Parts: sequence; C-alpha cells; structure tokens
Amino acid sequence: MGMLSRLRERGEAFVARRLQGRAVALAARIPWRSAPLVEWKLEALAEPEPGGERVRLRSHLRVHLPQRKFDSWVEVTGSSAALDEGSGALVPERLERLGIRPQRGKPIQTWAGGLGGPRPGFATLTLMQVEKDQLPPALRQALGPKPLHITATMASVIEES
Repeated sequence: MGMLSRLRERGEAFVARRLQGRAVALAARIPWRSAPLVEWKLEALAEPEPGGERVRLRSHLRVHLPQRKFDSWVEVTGSSAALDEGSGALVPERLERLGIRPQRGKPIQTWAGGLGGPRPGFATLTLMQVEKDQLPPALRQALGPKPLHITATMASVIEES
C-alpha cells in the first residue's frame, strides 16, 4: 500500500470519528464596495436517532444586484429511522409559520407569490418528499432493509434592496 493510500484512509477515519454527531459549516464571500456581492453558506450535520441516522445539508446563497437582493436556500434532510409520518416528519417546521401546509401523498409541491412588507419582492418554494418505496426496485435493493425518507426544500426570494 502506498503512502498516499494510507494517508487517505487514515484521514477518512479521522474525519469520520471527529465529525460524528457534529455540524460542519463553510462560508464564502465576494466583497464589493460597502457590502458583499455574493455570500454563500453550507452546513452539514449527521446525527444518530433511534433506529437510524439523520443527515441534513443546508445551503444559503445571497447575491446583491443593483437595487435587488436575491436569496436562495436549499435544505435536504434524510433519515434511515422508521418514521410514523415518513418524509413528512422531516418537513421544516418553519414552513407552517409561513402558512405553508404540505399535502400528504404529493411528492412535489410548489408555492409562489408576492411578498408583503416594506420591500416589494417575489418568492417561490418547492418541497420534494421521497420515500424508499417510491424508488426503482434495483435502488431499493441496493439500499438494503433500512427505511429511507428524504425531504428537500428549495426557496428563492428576490426583493428590492
């Protein structure tokens, strides 16, 4: 075994031991005059839960355009635990506060509309829910006997700055 292979294997094992149950976060900015032109954040978290593991990936992109601000969020949550509500249990609670109530049994749902408030704007939100039994048979078999539930939320807002 070569030195690079040993380093890679030891590095992977070290990362797996150190990050279990902890969050990893990255952030980047492109500065411009008095405010950043582009900001990007990424968070990832894996944590055990009864009967499985929950993984969450969240990303936020903000772009400042002339007289406009664009925000985009993506959040993907997956669980290998047996959940009574399936992927519905993974839907972010903050959607309810926005008046968005996903319908059970619909794998993809989208909402869009104007923003109220002091700055005019427009928002879109798409929610995707996937259960293991909706996947192709070969993929279900490759994933093994554990359950799999995935929820992805994508939101975009453009408003005057």
